[in-house]
Amino acid sequence: MMIIVTIVVFLLILTILVVAHEWGHFITARLFGVHVDEFAIGFPPRAFKIQLKKMILTINWLPLGGFVRLKGEQGEDAKDADSFAAKPIWQRLIILAAGVGMNFILAVVLFCIGFNVGMPVDLSDYTGDGMIRDRGVIITQVMKDTPASKAEVKPGDRITSIDGKNFSTYKEVTPYLESQSGKTISIVVHRGGRDITLSPTIQTITFTSRDESGKEITVQKPGLGVALTDSGIVSYPFFESILVAFSATGIMIYTIVAFLLHAFQTLVFSDFSGPVGIAAYTGVAIQEGFSHVLLLMIQLSLSLAILNILPLPALDGGRALFAIIEKFRGKPLPRNAENIAHIIGFAALMIVALLATIKDVRALF
Repeated sequence: MMIIVTIVVFLLILTILVVAHEWGHFITARLFGVHVDEFAIGFPPRAFKIQLKKMILTINWLPLGGFVRLKGEQGEDAKDADSFAAKPIWQRLIILAAGVGMNFILAVVLFCIGFNVGMPVDLSDYTGDGMIRDRGVIITQVMKDTPASKAEVKPGDRITSIDGKNFSTYKEVTPYLESQSGKTISIVVHRGGRDITLSPTIQTITFTSRDESGKEITVQKPGLGVALTDSGIVSYPFFESILVAFSATGIMIYTIVAFLLHAFQTLVFSDFSGPVGIAAYTGVAIQEGFSHVLLLMIQLSLSLAILNILPLPALDGGRALFAIIEKFRGKPLPRNAENIAHIIGFAALMIVALLATIKDVRALF
């Protein structure tokens, strides 16, 4: 039953994100007088279509995206007033950017809803004045080949108790773990809606840190081999939640961009997830509660926006790049060359999604 609920919620989340993104393209296209031939949810093959007054709405079998097909988007019908190709460059750029813009707006709206009812927040450096409940200690990272990894402690686990003792902050947990060097402890963590008891043995952990001058140093201390933080559910009055929503959106955008830059600089993409991995995260979020589902939607919406704005073929950023090149050249690039670039780009995206899916399926087993 839980698997069915997870799949339904996962597909619902994707549908909301796709509809919001494509609605941005649709509404700005109509605003500038561009005819919309098709509004599609999912990728072909087509499941069924609904003929509306001026366009068709299609539902496709691959529910991993969507598109709005505009008249003249491939350069045809350039002499028709309602063709995308006939519009000024600045109008085309706005239409192309509107999908990304809608994903940013959706993130702000969801953050506003979340902070009004309560959102999970890292409290280690929290200085806000929101109402805090369900405070606890969260494991944010597990080092390889440590007592924690051998005992199958997972990032995201919430520490319920250690040796029957309750702890309010991670600053209380750390010295207790250090005092238990060489001993096997009983740690109860909350994961996926249930409590799990684990029995790791405290050992000396070697890790790198920085001293007061910022110099990197090697440290050896007894512990589990985990990074900890304080977390809780924070809520605000409605009007204050709007301001906090904008701030939180900006912080998350910065975090996602920093993550992507680090991944491309180091060529380490093991933390990327495909549809299967995201579906698995959806199942965990459902068990943790409504606010965690909202947070996942926000992360996906902003990730979709940031990835789509990259100047790569088949993405909105790639199409915008071709429009800018056309502006400087004074004429469009050969349409066949642009179309081939988009086809290759789309194929590359599908290959990346397939590889990520294979990785996620292997991780499940």
